Amino acid sequence: YIRKGYVGYFSDDYVNASLNFQKTIDYAVLVKDTGRMVNGYILVGGCQYQIGKYPEALKTMETGLKYQDQNTEKEEITDKDVLILYSRILKENNKMKKFKEIQKKLEKK
Repeated sequence: YIRKGYVGYFSDDYVNASLNFQKTIDYAVLVKDTGRMVNGYILVGGCQYQIGKYPEALKTMETGLKYQDQNTEKEEITDKDVLILYSRILKENNKMKKFKEIQKKLEKK
């Protein structure tokens, strides 16, 4: 499903991409793969952002980050692209305090 999601995403078909990324999340939940869950939520949040569903994108992204916190590897999300997406979603939702925190992290990269 993830490949179908990427095909949709890069074809600007964010609705179908989101549906396929959601199926990735569903599978990850079934097999208890938190890493895949985190990635799935970030990808779904990116699709929601692209179609202007900013409150949904924020909720989805924060769900993914919550699972990241529960990940046994306890790795902080440091991927620059993810942080950029998260900061844009925060800004669209007027979450300026958190937006500024993420911007500071990005400046250090």
